[in-house]
Amino acid sequence: MTHFKFKTIFYENYGLQYHDSLNDRLFSDDILKSDVRSRLLAYAKKFQDYCNIPDSLIIDIYMTGGNCNYNYSDKSDIDVHIVIDRTLLGSKLFIDDFLWDKKYLFSINYPIVIEGYTLEPY
Repeated sequence: MTHFKFKTIFYENYGLQYHDSLNDRLFSDDILKSDVRSRLLAYAKKFQDYCNIPDSLIIDIYMTGGNCNYNYSDKSDIDVHIVIDRTLLGSKLFIDDFLWDKKYLFSINYPIVIEGYTLEPY
């Protein structure tokens, strides 16, 4: 039986890289560039509108993933999470299925890129 080192497989398959600074295509002195922030918020608003999510349900908007920390690569995307209060919407299962379907359709219909990185809504 052959044993593989997790680190080797992970680096080869996913291109994980560690850096001493944040991605300078998105950040300046560890602060998200204002034009990038504006475009991320516009993207979140477009997804919000696509899903018909009222402003009153939105708790916060986050940028997550490799591109907002020190393990980004050229293969990294930018994850944009809109945090909502799902308890006000009814059936959790229905809402989750609805939002996943909308996420998939939105990603196909609006393949938006910022600084060379694909955006992905959640």
